[in-house]
Amino acid sequence: MNDMLTDYGVPIFLAAALGVPCIAMVAVRSRRFTKALMFAVSFLFIFSNYIDINFMSMKTYRGTVRGFEVTFIDFLVGVLFLAVCMNSSIKKKLKIPGFWYIAFYATCMLLSILIPQGASEMFGAFGVLQYLRFLLLYWTFYHLIQDEEDYRLMLWGICCGALVCAAIALNQKYVLHQYRISGFTDHPNLLSAYSNMVAIFLTYVFLSNVQRKGALKYLILTAMAAGFGITLLTISRGGITALGIGIAMVLLVQGGLLRRRVPRRNIAGALFLISMVIAMWLPVSNSVVNRFITPQPGGDKIRAELKEAAVDIANKRILGCGYNGFSLAAEEYRTDFPPAHSVYYLTMAELGYIGLFAFLMVWARFIFLGIRQRFARHRPLTSICITGLTLACITLLCHSWMEDHPRRTLIMYQTAIYWAYMAKGVMLLRKDAGMEGTL
Repeated sequence: MNDMLTDYGVPIFLAAALGVPCIAMVAVRSRRFTKALMFAVSFLFIFSNYIDINFMSMKTYRGTVRGFEVTFIDFLVGVLFLAVCMNSSIKKKLKIPGFWYIAFYATCMLLSILIPQGASEMFGAFGVLQYLRFLLLYWTFYHLIQDEEDYRLMLWGICCGALVCAAIALNQKYVLHQYRISGFTDHPNLLSAYSNMVAIFLTYVFLSNVQRKGALKYLILTAMAAGFGITLLTISRGGITALGIGIAMVLLVQGGLLRRRVPRRNIAGALFLISMVIAMWLPVSNSVVNRFITPQPGGDKIRAELKEAAVDIANKRILGCGYNGFSLAAEEYRTDFPPAHSVYYLTMAELGYIGLFAFLMVWARFIFLGIRQRFARHRPLTSICITGLTLACITLLCHSWMEDHPRRTLIMYQTAIYWAYMAKGVMLLRKDAGMEGTL
């Protein structure tokens, strides 16, 4: 956390909180200002780990959330949320796509905390606040997205974020000579999850040739290559494997299911930048290969122990050990347990088998929401973005078999933005087809 916020966190928090309503009034009156804030969130969420306030911080706890965390992104979302609430021209709905699935999962989360299961209710409260911030971002963006221009704005934000991240990564690798880069995150594996979601999404958009000219087309191409390069430089086994799965899905959908011809110019540009990425990666290729072929006895052993502990806890406690409470409950197995590296085992341990089912249902709802929509000629960018974002989310789920990324603040912000554009895009297409109504 930023040292300045550590020393002056409360005054800064109060000042920012008082400013939120005032800025929201400006956003209500100016659609252009609202768009600027949406761009800022899509771009700057990558720095949420740098500028945050963590009340009641418990740094020694090994859980996914260690305090009542509030980041500068939450203040921006707060402004947009109030703008939505005060804007009478926006038709507001509580039951947006995925509502009942999210409600089911949230109920499991709350029950695991309220019914004593052995873990601290305080740790659970940390996680609940984090999830509420995630839902607030999703709900707010869903109501603010109105047309294809908003999707173009989102692309600008994501691309700018990827390029800034790439600059940080190159500095860490070739100037600071770090073995595994972590960028703006606290771990290389987390960085690879972010870059994979960016790379897969942008690769699909670029190959779809929906943005045929202008600066945005070349920005997408460059940011796509940046995403590939970042993942390779993290030397993350899970990240590189998930990236390969994502690329295979993109090629399958582009060449097999859609049967759409990709222009030769796009293919040539993509191959050129990918070749540059490979050239950048060659100096560290031996390290990557060694990470795959050399056994990691320490890490692999801990992962196995974590999974065994998670299964044992789920078998003993029907509602799990409590949301964000695995690291505390696992102390009876080992005193220095981090969270279970797989989000599926972690959810199973903290919320029980019922909670794991609810978690899978939420994700399945949004994946199938994106899969079932078809390409629309009257909204080409919207429909292409929906499919690309869906493939990015599937890539994250594959990666999460080995990591707990969907429970980390950075990825939760990214997921909320992706879900909002997926869900609202499908609703816009349904509205055009005369099929209005909550999905």
